[in-house]
Amino acid sequence: MLGDFYINTLSNSQEFKGLQDCIQSYDIKDLLGHVPTRITESSSSSIDNVMTNYENVVSAQTVNGHISDHLGQLLVIGCLDKLKQNKKYENRRLFSEYNITLVKKTLGQESWESVYRERGVDSKWEVFVNILTRHIDITIPAKKINVNKNKPPVVKCVKLDEKVKRLQEGMEYMYKLHRETSLDLYKEAFKKYKFEYHKEVRRRKVEHISKQTRNSDCVSKSCWAVVNDMRNTDSKTKINNIELSIHNGTFSDPYIVSNIFNDYFIDAIENDTCIKQERQFKYDKEKERDSCKLATVTIKDITQLIDSLKNKRSAGLDEFSPFLMKKCKGELARLLVHLINCVIEEEILIEHYNMNNSIGDFQHGFRSGQSTISAAVQFVHCLMEKINEGYKTGGVLLDLSKAFDGVHHGVLLSKLACNGVSGKLLLLIESYLKDRQQCTEVVCDNGEVIKKKKIKDKKYKFWCAMRLYLGPLLVYLLRE
Repeated sequence: MLGDFYINTLSNSQEFKGLQDCIQSYDIKDLLGHVPTRITESSSSSIDNVMTNYENVVSAQTVNGHISDHLGQLLVIGCLDKLKQNKKYENRRLFSEYNITLVKKTLGQESWESVYRERGVDSKWEVFVNILTRHIDITIPAKKINVNKNKPPVVKCVKLDEKVKRLQEGMEYMYKLHRETSLDLYKEAFKKYKFEYHKEVRRRKVEHISKQTRNSDCVSKSCWAVVNDMRNTDSKTKINNIELSIHNGTFSDPYIVSNIFNDYFIDAIENDTCIKQERQFKYDKEKERDSCKLATVTIKDITQLIDSLKNKRSAGLDEFSPFLMKKCKGELARLLVHLINCVIEEEILIEHYNMNNSIGDFQHGFRSGQSTISAAVQFVHCLMEKINEGYKTGGVLLDLSKAFDGVHHGVLLSKLACNGVSGKLLLLIESYLKDRQQCTEVVCDNGEVIKKKKIKDKKYKFWCAMRLYLGPLLVYLLRE
């Protein structure tokens, strides 16, 4: 930024302090703030400014042209390669309205005959995923995106209503009258308008941020987005490459780093002495007891389930987010019904345990009408009750180490079988647990392009997903 701000940066005035606070909040430096740009016989001042946030690239100095008491300013932009290096690119899919319409159209034209022809469920699913991935690659290909590109601010794009606009117009009009007439009457009116204007702007900003936070799928992420926006920082473009030092060796290659992490996560569980002894589970059909039944699903069921998903754009390795799923529900619902009904023909596991009173009253997670709020209410109620009875009360809060990572499949399936879960439902849960694989993905920056490196999947024996209700329910049944 170049220009005359009409503020003497050599003085210690309130205007200078305000300017200093403003530019520092945006990580901007005044390159000539300490150098006089106007020198007379009786005074010297610095009112001409060169401000930048590229201090290592841009330099400035004064030049005496002997034309007037104002000195000239020479601005030098140095190595442009440094400016180019600050640009970061990432391969990313752009889910624009046009692209989504395109993928919906191609999915609607897909017959899915190859899926229906397959015999096994695993084969059907594999063919379905391959076709779906092909459609996404064709209609929404990954493109090189500049991640430094200016984004619309989170806080500063607050829409002002008519009341605020009228206050702004009144403030500007009173300021103009005061400059023209120098009357204190207009000065006081200007101050009142200014106070009310800033008050309303602050109110609208608070409402805007509160609405964003309430409607967000991740409150903490939204709060940090607001903080980073107000600080004018973007942490996404600052990638620190991982460098591991192990046994006097240093590893920085992202593929090797991914492999080391993946091996560590697998071995940390399998070498745990508490679950090291593996117990094989074999399904005995002769000892089958009455099991809970799973009802086949309909298109209405699938549509309602998809509608209940949070509108999140984050996705797993398949790159098919809930946001995209909701957009394409009409094109995929019928096929999803076919795939699911091929797996189950037989009410839900949790209903089976509720009917048999197998879940204790103190379990609040994954249960209808229960939540962390009801758990806190019950805890506080119990606490206050004992205090009123004269007892010394306290709470012991425990966290299970590797609760989901250390689920022993053989023990869990045996417990489910002993509690009346059998038939296709038990085999379905066994299929859900076994032969799971994981991979580790490392984000790296080669100076220009931000890439994601991952290794091949690796199988592990102990695991249970932390998804919705099923994962926590299975962990609870294992620990009971």
